[in-house]
Parts: sequence; C-alpha cells; structure tokens
Amino acid sequence: MEKAISEEEEEENPLPKDIQKLIDKEDEETKEKHQSKEGEHCRDGNVLNGASNEEDLKVLADCQDAVGDVMHTKKMDDGDYKFLLKLEDKYEFLANDKNEEKTDGLLVVEVVPKDQDLKRVDLPKEGDKVHVWGAWVTDKPKGWHEIHPTWEVIKQ
Repeated sequence: MEKAISEEEEEENPLPKDIQKLIDKEDEETKEKHQSKEGEHCRDGNVLNGASNEEDLKVLADCQDAVGDVMHTKKMDDGDYKFLLKLEDKYEFLANDKNEEKTDGLLVVEVVPKDQDLKRVDLPKEGDKVHVWGAWVTDKPKGWHEIHPTWEVIKQ
C-alpha cells in the first residue's frame, strides 16, 4: 500500500498518451451519467481550492460522498493527508480501472492542509469506517479517481 499511496512512481512513469485518451473518454461518459451532489455537505466556488496539484485534477463531480473502510494513511510531503478507502458496494462506481490496477481497487482520498482543522474533518486512522465528502476527480498523471480535496470526514 505504501507504494500505491506515494507520489514517486507516477513522477518517474507518466501514463502513455493513448491510455490518457482512453481515461479521458471514460471520464466524459461517467460525467454524462453522474450528477453532482448538492446540499449542506457541498462547497461553492472553486472546489479544487487548496489542492497543490490543481492543474493535474479533472473534476468529475463538484461534490460527491463515499463510505468505506480506511486501509492506509499517510501525511504527504505537500501537507495533504492521504488515505485509501475500501468502498462500500454502493460506492464502487467511484473507482476506475487505474484504481483497480494501482491501488487494488481502493479510492484515493486527500484532505488538503487548509481543510485539516475544520470541525467537519476528523482525520481517520487505518481501520476506521468513514463517510467523506469532496470533489470527485481524476488525477490525470496517475489516471485513478480520487475524492480530492475532501472537506468533510465523519467517522462512523
């Protein structure tokens, strides 16, 4: 899990252009089928505000929730708190083939530094069951899906 959650592999081995195009096509189909959530758990304005790699993130939904079990956590060099989430069946659609390939099907979740002290963010530990809310994105260099930034984390 440590290798999957680290940033190093993708810096050395970016996705080939043909794979990026395939992911882009699949993402467009996903966006057409999926409607962003609305309500009190969502955020107005630039939902990527605070993400240090904003240019690498393609928004699939401005607001999305997910529920699952935390499998691994790590504080990243950029200050983000990253964890991998084993999704409940209802939320498995949030992960794509690259999640399957690189994270064993786990969803990547990142809480940016500006959100880590919010009252609605309880940074989890491995083994916690959580309900998260944030922007559902594709990390373009890696090809996988994430909830990033995540602005609400509630331990169940």
